[in-house]
Amino acid sequence: MVKATAVAEDRSVQQSKFVTCCLRFFESEGLGLESDPKLLEFGCGHGELLAQFDAAGLHQCFGFEVAGLKQSPEAFNAQKKFENIKLLRLPMIGNIPLEQYALPFESEEFNLVVSNVVFEHVMNYETVARELSRTTAPGGVQVHLFPGPLRPLEGHTNLPFGGALHSLWYLRLYVLVSPYYRRHWAPAHAGLSNRQRAERMRFYLTKSCNYPSRRKIKKIFSPYFTSVSFEEANFFSHWPGGLAKVAKVMRIPPAEYLHNVLRLRVLVLRK
Repeated sequence: MVKATAVAEDRSVQQSKFVTCCLRFFESEGLGLESDPKLLEFGCGHGELLAQFDAAGLHQCFGFEVAGLKQSPEAFNAQKKFENIKLLRLPMIGNIPLEQYALPFESEEFNLVVSNVVFEHVMNYETVARELSRTTAPGGVQVHLFPGPLRPLEGHTNLPFGGALHSLWYLRLYVLVSPYYRRHWAPAHAGLSNRQRAERMRFYLTKSCNYPSRRKIKKIFSPYFTSVSFEEANFFSHWPGGLAKVAKVMRIPPAEYLHNVLRLRVLVLRK
C-alpha cells in the first residue's frame, strides 16, 4: 500500500512537471495563459493531466479518449478526474474502421494539443494527422511525447528492445524468464503454452503498439502542418528542475538524436 501510494505521488509530481513544461513551452511560442487558449489532450485517460492544466490556470481544457467496446460509458465516467472528456467507443485500437475515426470536435477548435505517451498506440498515423490538423486552429501548436523505437526496455512489456524485436523465439524466451511478464501479463495467459503466450505478446506488440521512424512520421504529418519537427532539447529546456540542465547537453550532436531513438520523442507540430 505504501509503495502504491509512493508510485501514485511520483506520477502526480511528474504530471505536474509536464504541465509546467508545456505551459512554459507554449508561452515561448506566443500562446501563454493571457491569450486564453483552448487545449485538447489527445488520449487523456481519465483526465488527471487535464485537471492539472486547469489548476495551473488553463481553463478551456478538453480531452479525448478511445475505449474498447467492453468498457461502458458509465464505468468510464465513474473513474473520470475531469468533466470535459469525450469518449469514442470502438473495437481494439488496431482495427478501428478509418471512416469511424473522427475527433468529436469542431474544425479549428483548439490552439493547443498535447499527448503524453499515447502515439505508440496510434496504428494509423495518416488518419490521426488529418484529424489533429482539422481540429487545430491556424497558429496552433501541438506537443506529443512518446517512446523511441529502440528504448532498451519497451514501456508496456519491459521486453528488451521490444519496439523493434518481435521474433517468436525471442518472445518465447521472454515469457519464460521475465519477472515483469509473470507479474503483469501471465495471469491473463493462464493455461496457455509457452508458444501461445509468446504469440499473444507478439500480437500485442504488432497490433497495439507502433514505433515508426522519424522520417516516416515527418512525411505523414508534413502535408497537414506548416512545421513538423522533433524538439527534445527545446522542450525539455523548459522542464522544472535538473532536466533543464540535461537539455543543454542534448543540443550537442548526436545526443538529441540518441534521446529520440533510445528514450523519448517530442514531436512538435505547428499549423
